[in-house]
Formats: sequence, C-alpha cells, structure tokens
Amino acid sequence: NKELERQNRQDWAEESRKVKLLLLGAGESGKSTIFKQMKVLYGQPPTEKERRLFTQGVYQNVIWCMRTLCEQIGNHPALTTPVEATESLEAVLGMNDDSTEI
Repeated sequence: NKELERQNRQDWAEESRKVKLLLLGAGESGKSTIFKQMKVLYGQPPTEKERRLFTQGVYQNVIWCMRTLCEQIGNHPALTTPVEATESLEAVLGMNDDSTEI
C-alpha cells in the first residue's frame, strides 16, 4: 500500500511538471500546423515515414504551383511562351498533384 502511494505521489509530481495546451478553433484554422511546428521545434526528429509524407506534400505543392503559373501564362495577353519552353510547359500541365517525380 505504501509503495502504491509513493508511486502515485511520484506520478502526480511528474504530471504536474508537464505543460498542457488545449488548442481550440474552427476547422482549417491551423491547430494541427501549430502542433506540428511545436513538434519540429521541441520534439523528437521526424521518423522516416513522416519525412516521406512531408516530402510528398512539398512535391504536390510545387507541382500545383507550377501548373497554376503555367495555366496563367495562357490567360495573360502580355505573356508568351518561348518556343523552346513549349515542351516543358506541356509536361508541367500534364502532371497531376500525385506525381512524385519532378
């Protein structure tokens, strides 16, 4: 019984030293982003799986941005596509957001 009480006091003291934070907010307001940033700054290094997922997200964002820029070239009268860039432009426009190779 004394051992159990000692363990409970030790556990309580350990828990009371932890800082807890409750993040409230509407969907897409950045709660997960704050958590991920705190983990990057103060947590363990990312696992290999987390690195792969992060890399995939970066690739998808790069492809999406490249496609958006290429689409806008055709919509803006002052911009023209150089002949030597046509093949690259078509390749970018043919990519989907799930592409992992750039």
